Amino acid sequence: AMKHYLLEKSRLPFRNDGEGTFHIFYQLYAGLAKENNLAAYGLTKPSENTYLNTPPFPGTDDDILNGTWCTCGENDEGVAEEWLQTLEGMKYVGCTDDDLASVTKLLAAATLLGDVKFKDGGNDDSSLDEASAAVVAKIAEMLGLSVESFNQSLTKLSVKMGREMALKNLTVGAASSNRDAMAKSLFDQTFNWIFLTCNGSLMDPK
Repeated sequence: AMKHYLLEKSRLPFRNDGEGTFHIFYQLYAGLAKENNLAAYGLTKPSENTYLNTPPFPGTDDDILNGTWCTCGENDEGVAEEWLQTLEGMKYVGCTDDDLASVTKLLAAATLLGDVKFKDGGNDDSSLDEASAAVVAKIAEMLGLSVESFNQSLTKLSVKMGREMALKNLTVGAASSNRDAMAKSLFDQTFNWIFLTCNGSLMDPK
């Protein structure tokens, strides 16, 4: 069985100057761009996503979207071809088309979470910035959640008070940290699921 010991999840929300994020996010962008399908996932170009542009990516949007950049060796169509190779590899270990669609949504949702911004609501609590409404709605749609419940998960924390559960408002700073933790968890759980699927394909059916 395969195991992984260190997924550096902190690289998703922030990296050192000159570093890029995980290759899969560039492959995702290029693959969807080649299919003219970015808008369906709420994506436009990498430089407009906080997680992919903090700090600025060493290359350019065109390097990714036009297939002139490669993360793994060399090929004729850059990261767009790498995305197709990734999907084919996942199919080889038993992933269905529905599985691939779900992974694509999870990766896009993790990307977009960095663009969710908060504002001070007074009394040490936060609320969503109005400019983030469309992003939140798209993420909720891809995760199969209602906008209301997703909004609540971003700005409030469930705490136990005696025998009952109550909602505690989060400050802007706490809500931002909660958002980043949510994105890292989405990516981590997706990564773990892929490993479990790969291990399942290695098991002797006997």
